[in-house]
Amino acid sequence: MDDKNNVLADFLKNVDELQINALSVSKELLDDGTPQAVVVLEKKRAMPERMESPARAHRFYDVPGFVAYIFANKTGNTLVLADVKNTVISAVLDDKASKGFETVQMRPAYYPEFEMLAGILGQKMGAARFAEQMVLNRGVLGEDAKESRQLAILWQQLTVSSKIEAAVGSGKTAVNGVMCTTKVSSGSGHDVVELPDNITVRTPIFVNRPVCEFQLVVTVLANSQGDVLIQADAPEIEVLKYKEIREMAAEVEKALSGDGDVQVTVGSGRYENWHYNK
Repeated sequence: MDDKNNVLADFLKNVDELQINALSVSKELLDDGTPQAVVVLEKKRAMPERMESPARAHRFYDVPGFVAYIFANKTGNTLVLADVKNTVISAVLDDKASKGFETVQMRPAYYPEFEMLAGILGQKMGAARFAEQMVLNRGVLGEDAKESRQLAILWQQLTVSSKIEAAVGSGKTAVNGVMCTTKVSSGSGHDVVELPDNITVRTPIFVNRPVCEFQLVVTVLANSQGDVLIQADAPEIEVLKYKEIREMAAEVEKALSGDGDVQVTVGSGRYENWHYNK
């Protein structure tokens, strides 16, 4: 009996991965009519069950792909919300779903040249480093190729200067100025370089979007140690982003116009738990 118990114990304990150990007990009659209990031990391979698919939460980067996906997956209760503050357009595929909501988004990708320029906005930096950044971004600076080249030469003058001091601009419109000292084999030269107060920038803000034009506001500062610091700002950018997302929302609405299954509006999705009276 102990051997039988050991066999049964091992059978119940040693269960391999993806295996079912089944034990069945039945009663059968012997030839003489005596009842006898029959125990059957059986090992079966378990077939893995697929888990429930996760909720769709795709992210698109342009209007055409976003609209095409909504057309292919819309329901009778699809809701599209343009959140202009956070620069995102969301689509709730079934806003009246009883078992969870699936939301896909269109978050436009920043245009690489704009993203590189935006990375330095609002930062105070030394004149030489600022000039280096302007040289790197020269492709989007200036109203035309001629002005871009002139600006590149100006920035280059700052990068080769051995000493830079604050000065007052003497031009008709320039209030920013720096005194640049350049060392050459024959000695040192001193020049007052007038920096533009405003620089025209021409670049798309988002990928696959039209070129936008805005002004870069340049400010020359000096810290307590007398070091020259330059800061660039672009106050118009947030307004332009707002306009861009509104235009994209209008394009989505136009593409889906006439489709009674889809509602397009400005806003952001929000869901809360139910509150019950006690």
